[in-house]
Amino acid sequence: MTVDELAPLVYGLYALLGAIFLAVFGGGWWLRGKFADLDKRIGSLESSLRVIESSLRRALEELADILGTQIRVTGVLIRSLRRQNILQDDDLTEIEHLYVEGHITSLRYISREEGQTHNPLSQEELDKLDYLISKAEKGELFNPNEVKELNAIVDKLVKERGSLAPGMIALRGLSALLSGIYLDRQGRK
Repeated sequence: MTVDELAPLVYGLYALLGAIFLAVFGGGWWLRGKFADLDKRIGSLESSLRVIESSLRRALEELADILGTQIRVTGVLIRSLRRQNILQDDDLTEIEHLYVEGHITSLRYISREEGQTHNPLSQEELDKLDYLISKAEKGELFNPNEVKELNAIVDKLVKERGSLAPGMIALRGLSALLSGIYLDRQGRK
């Protein structure tokens, strides 16, 4: 083959390589634009999700505070009715039992889960928490020292885990109810 015969073949090869290069480069440039647009969309979506999460967390914290206050007020009303001999001990044990019965899964989650993961509670505190939950579940009467011990455990857990950790709303509610029933504003019987 002569040079004149090879020239169109070489020219065709260069044209083919040029077309492939332009296709790859152009496709890469197009994809880069699409990925950049996708990054912007993902960033916007992440930002929106952070705002929603923050709003939901604030709403849950507010709800937990409202429920805690309502439960504490209920406990104070119960204590007042008890002082006036309108409620008897068996009524009180039934109220405690009903509250715990409605929240037993959450309360047990706290006492069992605490022993298996990062644990701010000592073994003695875990045992005490389990004992107090069992006592409330049975509807047994509490004494002011037991309520104070429960409050100390709840405060420790809230500081470590936050008030919205699994089971904490129910545990805070039990603490508030028992405080309202058994303790006055100064934490005494």
